[in-house]
Amino acid sequence: MKCSYALSHHADALPDCGEIFALCVLRDDHHRRVGYALLNAAMERLSAYPRVALWVLSGNESAIRFYKRCGFVPDGTQQTLLPGTPSTELRMIYTRTPFL
Repeated sequence: MKCSYALSHHADALPDCGEIFALCVLRDDHHRRVGYALLNAAMERLSAYPRVALWVLSGNESAIRFYKRCGFVPDGTQQTLLPGTPSTELRMIYTRTPFL
């Protein structure tokens, strides 16, 4: 299990945006809230950023549903991963709501 995060560094990075680069949970730990715990810890450490981005493989519906439940929404940006078999990733963004 791991979760990696920092300031976004992609060429098309959003300004003042944190990024979760990897969130990996062992299959045996699925549905045990381990992913939520890792994501929450990363989001807490990225709390200085008004937005947090992550990339998820297109077609990984389980991960997409998980991130949507956590408040991330696809922003329409895609990228193709190379070398090897090309894979498409979708960018999802979490936007913090300001206190009024």
